[in-house]
Amino acid sequence: MKLGPLLFEPIYRSYVWGNRNFERLFGRVLPPEVPTAESWELSDVDGAISRVESGPFAGRSLRELCREFAADMFGEQSGSSICGGRRFPLLVKFLDAERVLSVQVHPGDQFAAEHENGSIGKTEMWFIVEARGNAEVIAGLRPGTTRAEFLEAAQSGSPEPFLQRHRVRAGDVVLVPAGRVHAMGAGIVALEIQQTSDITYRLHDWGRVGPDGKPRPLHLDRAIEVIDFSDEGRAVTQPVQRTEDWGVWSLLGVTLFFLTESFSQFRSVPCTTRSGSPDILVAMNGSLRISWDHGDVIVPPGRTALVPSCVGLYVLEATEDTLVVRSRVPDRSDVLGDWTPRSNEERTAVLDVCDTRVAELVTA
Repeated sequence: MKLGPLLFEPIYRSYVWGNRNFERLFGRVLPPEVPTAESWELSDVDGAISRVESGPFAGRSLRELCREFAADMFGEQSGSSICGGRRFPLLVKFLDAERVLSVQVHPGDQFAAEHENGSIGKTEMWFIVEARGNAEVIAGLRPGTTRAEFLEAAQSGSPEPFLQRHRVRAGDVVLVPAGRVHAMGAGIVALEIQQTSDITYRLHDWGRVGPDGKPRPLHLDRAIEVIDFSDEGRAVTQPVQRTEDWGVWSLLGVTLFFLTESFSQFRSVPCTTRSGSPDILVAMNGSLRISWDHGDVIVPPGRTALVPSCVGLYVLEATEDTLVVRSRVPDRSDVLGDWTPRSNEERTAVLDVCDTRVAELVTA
C-alpha cells in the first residue's frame, strides 16, 4: 500500500506564556485548566512524535512511516541527508503567545552537531495568524552590538536596549535563521515552520518563574557562542503575491530548509509534489479538500495535512475565503523553484522574503 495524504493528532504543550486561543480560532478541544502554548501539528522530535489520526495508517508514527515508506515520502531523495537519516526534516506548530516569550537564540547545524549529541540546528519562520493590540516581536540585535557588551547586559539581566523590536500584524512573516536573537511578543498567534529540532538557548526571561515557582534556567554560555553578531538580514516581511487565473499565490518565506507559500481566493488549485520533499498543507481558515488519484481527504480549519512525494498530481478545493499555507523542502540546486523572479521588481520583493544564505545563492 502506498502512502496518501495524512492527518496527524495534535500534540499540545503548556508553558507559562500560553493561553487557550486555539479554542476560539480553530475550535480545538484543549487539555483542561492549563495554558496551552503550542500545538505541534507535525513532529518527528524525540519525545513528541506525531501519530496518524485516522485511516489505514491510524496510530502509526511519522517516524515509522518515514523509515518504512521512505521512497513514498521523499521520492528519489529518500537516501539523502536532507531527510535527516529518514527522519522527517520539518516541524510544524501553532504558538499562542498570550504573554511575551523568553529572549532566545537557536544554534546552526554545525554547532548543534558538535554540542547537542549530533542534532541538527534550528532555523524557523513565523506566519502571523493574529496580532492583537500593539503586538510586536523581537528579531535581531541593534546594528553595531558587540559580543562583549551584549554578554555583559545579558548577565546583568538587562539586554533590552540591544534588542530590535518590530510591530507585526496578521499576514506578516518573521524569518528567524539560526543565530538570530528573538522573542515573540504578547497577543500573537502564529504558525511556525522550522527544522526538526527543539534546541533553544534562553537569554532572558523577564524575571518570570515557572510552574514550580523557580526562575526558568538561562543558557548564556551557549547562547553567546551561537549569536550571529553580523546578522543584518530583514526580519519582518510581507508575502510576495502573484495573481493567477485560479486565485492568489504568495511566497511567504524561503530558507535552505523550507520554502513556504500560500494559496488564497481560490475554488480549485492543481498542485504537484516534487521528488525530494512531501508537501505540508495547513488550512488556516475554511475547510480544504485534497483530491488525488486514489481518493480525497478533508482538512478542517486549523489542521495540517502531509502529502507524500509519491502522490504527484493533486487538487486543492475550497471556498473563496480559505487560506492554505504550503511548505516543502527546496531543491538546493534550484532553491526558489517556481518562484524564479519574472521582473526586476519581483526579484527585489522575492529577495526580501529570503534569508541571507538563500539571497546570496539567488544573486550569485
